Amino acid sequence: MTAVLPDRWLNELSRTSRDLRLIRGDGVYVWDDEERQYLDLTSSGGTTLLGHNHPRVSEAITNQVMAFSGVPPRFDYDLREELLEALSFIIPVPLTHVSFTTSGSAAVDLAITWIASASDRPRLIAMQRSDHGSGIGGRGASSGRRLGEIAGRSLEVVRVPFDDLDALSAQLDEQVAAVLVEPIQVEAGVRVPAEGYLASVAELCRRVGALLVVDEVRTALRMGPTLASAARGVGPDIVCLGSSLANGMPFGVTAVGPSISRRATVARRDHEEACPPLVGAAANATIRTALGPTLRALAGLSSERLQGRLRALRLGEIREVRGSGALVAVETSLNAPVLLRRLEQRGILALPGGTGTVRILAPLILERREADGVVEALAAIILASRPPRRRATSVQRSDEVEVVLPGRAVRRQPRVVLQ
Repeated sequence: MTAVLPDRWLNELSRTSRDLRLIRGDGVYVWDDEERQYLDLTSSGGTTLLGHNHPRVSEAITNQVMAFSGVPPRFDYDLREELLEALSFIIPVPLTHVSFTTSGSAAVDLAITWIASASDRPRLIAMQRSDHGSGIGGRGASSGRRLGEIAGRSLEVVRVPFDDLDALSAQLDEQVAAVLVEPIQVEAGVRVPAEGYLASVAELCRRVGALLVVDEVRTALRMGPTLASAARGVGPDIVCLGSSLANGMPFGVTAVGPSISRRATVARRDHEEACPPLVGAAANATIRTALGPTLRALAGLSSERLQGRLRALRLGEIREVRGSGALVAVETSLNAPVLLRRLEQRGILALPGGTGTVRILAPLILERREADGVVEALAAIILASRPPRRRATSVQRSDEVEVVLPGRAVRRQPRVVLQ
C-alpha cells in the first residue's frame, strides 16, 4: 500500500522536549532511536511504578483486549469487582466509597468537588510549593487562586507553608472546609516533613471539624505496602490516587467515607465515570504485583541502599539528600540541567527538582547493582565538574625559584620552601 503523506504537519501546543527520541522500554530501561540504552529513574514522571512493559501488567492488558476493550455506559463487568478488591487492600478503613477518574489531576478535582458539596464552609487550605496536578481545581489549590463555581459555589484558597504546624493552626478555624496536603512534596524536590507532621495536621482538622484531604497521587505504594498516610497512622477523610496504580495508564481514584458520600450528591451525580476495562486490568495487575512480598523486599533494600550510599558520598557539592523509599532528591551547588545532561550521557535519565536538584523516582523493580551505578555515576560527574587544582612545581636557582603554573608563563620569585 502506498503511503499518503499530508502536505503539512501539525505542531503540539506548549510542549517542551528533551532532545531524545525513545522507541521502547523494558523493566527499568528505555532505548532511543539509535538503540542506546538508558536507566529510567523518572518512572515516566512517577507513573510507571513497576517499570516498563511489566509482564504481569502486559499480560493482563492483552487478555482484556482479547475479551473486550470497552463496555457500554453503566454496564458492569467482572474486572471492576477484582479492581475494587485490590484497592480494598490499600485504601484505609475509614474510607468506604471510591470514584474512578482518568488521572490523578482529575482525582484531586473530584475531591475538591466532594468538599464543596459536603461542606458549607467557604475556605480551603493548601500548602505552599504544592503540586496537585493540571486540573482546574488542582491548579487553583497549588497557586492559591480562588476556585470558581464548584458544586454551585466558590471556595477561597489559603496557602500556608508546608511542614509548619504553627502557620497552619493560625489559619485553621471553623470557616475552613478542608485541608489539602501531600505526605511528601515530590514535585517540589521530595520535601519530607518532620516526623508526626501529617498526624498533627489530622488532629488540628478534627479540632475545628475540617476535612483532611491527602493527595497520594505520587506517593501511593512507593514507601511500603500501603499509602503513605496510613503508614503514618493517619486516617484522612478523602484520599486521591493516580496513574502509578495502573503503571502509567490513565487512571485516578478518589476515596471517601460514607458520611461524605451521602452528603455529596452533586459530586456523585456529575462524576459517574466508568473505569475502562484496559485501564482496570492494568490497575488490578499493578496493585496486586506491587503488594507481593518479594517485590516489596527488593524495593526496600534498593531504596535504602540508594539513599544510604548517596549520603555517604560526603562531597562538598552535595548539600542535602532527601527522600523516602524510592523517592529521592539530591540537592547540589551545581546546575541541575547540566547534571541531567551529563547523567543522560552516562545512560541515566532523571528529573529536575529545582535549580540544583536532581530527582529520582525509581520504579519498585530497581535492583541494588543499578542503584550502585547511579551513585557512582553521580559521584564521577560531580568530581569531573571541579576545576583543575593549581599545583606549583619548584626548581631551585640559588636564591630564586621558577614557579610553573598550569597554562601560564614561567615567572621568578624569591625562593621559598614548598611543603
